[in-house]
Amino acid sequence: SQALRAQIQSALDALNRVVRLDFRPIVSGGFGSDAEITALAASATDVYVLDARNQIIRHAWGAPERGFEIDATFACLGSGERFDQMGTPVDLVIQEEPGALGAEGVVAIDADGTLLYCAPDREPALAQLSPPDVGWGRIQAIDVYGDDLFVLDPMTNAVWIYRASGGFFSGTPELFFVEEVRSLNGATDLALAQDELVILYADGRLD
Repeated sequence: SQALRAQIQSALDALNRVVRLDFRPIVSGGFGSDAEITALAASATDVYVLDARNQIIRHAWGAPERGFEIDATFACLGSGERFDQMGTPVDLVIQEEPGALGAEGVVAIDADGTLLYCAPDREPALAQLSPPDVGWGRIQAIDVYGDDLFVLDPMTNAVWIYRASGGFFSGTPELFFVEEVRSLNGATDLALAQDELVILYADGRLD
């Protein structure tokens, strides 16, 4: 009966285009019993998580086949570092090498457009995005593709693009939507896939 059940489940998964995943903890014991993880960014060997409750960005390194371990020496928000200009981060994303700090690292953003750059064995750095002419509505999410930072602001119905200079995102932003303006009401996240922008909405829709 177990073999028959597995066969039926496999057939249903194939019809529904479902791929079942093997879930297991990234690190043994997690990031603390009181942690509230609200954002994460990952590469092949590194995972960065934002613990909103404790206002800390943590780093774990390793590989899926052998497991990950927390980097106790990682210096970033809340890890022995104090940045009065940095508010509560709303999102973070991986920045590939060389980035702003000469190594692969993570970029976090707060509601005012303040950017925090962190990388293992590097001193963190702060920078401020120049706000659009219309000002910020609500910074919801960010993503990086190449040397461009994409900022989702559903309240102003915009996705803004900032170019990197020396790894730091700066300058006057450009609008992603120029000819056809999409309604971003309810947009919660965005991601770049090659040269395509994907936007996720709270009701599960994807543009």
